[in-house]
Amino acid sequence: MRKSWSAILALVAIGVILLLVLRRHNRGAYPTTVIPGTWTWDVDSNSLGSGSYSDFFWEQIDATNRNLVPKNGAVAAVAAAKDFDGVDESFARRQQLSSAKISGSDRNAELMPGSIVVFRTSQGRYGKLQVIRFRAIDDFGFPEASRLSQQWRDFATTEFKLKPPRGNVVEEIVFRVKRLFRRDFPRNYHLEVKWQLFQSQSNYVGPANGSQPIRSETNSTSSEAGSRR
Repeated sequence: MRKSWSAILALVAIGVILLLVLRRHNRGAYPTTVIPGTWTWDVDSNSLGSGSYSDFFWEQIDATNRNLVPKNGAVAAVAAAKDFDGVDESFARRQQLSSAKISGSDRNAELMPGSIVVFRTSQGRYGKLQVIRFRAIDDFGFPEASRLSQQWRDFATTEFKLKPPRGNVVEEIVFRVKRLFRRDFPRNYHLEVKWQLFQSQSNYVGPANGSQPIRSETNSTSSEAGSRR
């Protein structure tokens, strides 16, 4: 009987490992970006924090209300498609894109893990993104977090008293459990997405700075990732 349970546990472990490998493989097919809360993201240049050229603003209203806001002429829409790989430029062009905010709030959210958004950037390129997950305000375990100043990190942790007690495992567990039930704690503060830009630009889409419109040309890069504040 003991051998049977050992075999079952071994099979379960193998299954979990295979799922993790497949998950990593699927994510690796596309660039990924984490947009920190209250920052903007310019998809065309893969940068965070560029006000005049940014395409999206990850707006934080309070701990439970937030929106993905198209900026500077960019437009977007949540797609009904369930297969991210199957969403192509032709599909994106057929959607009714707008500059309306896309809710990622705790209630009545359009944006949640797995949601697919198609968009046209401020520079006229069509693309798609899919939400991987949200990250808590005190989660700094992603490359884009290097843009967050130490002063802001200290504020983020002390403002919500997020630093757990050290040296006592039981107290730390209790702390983390209590945090789950805090209504004022921003659990969904940073937005992690995978995405792709398609090759062509739409005709005569003007740049965000108001200069002369740019005629469309085919770009050599089919996918890029990025963020800006």
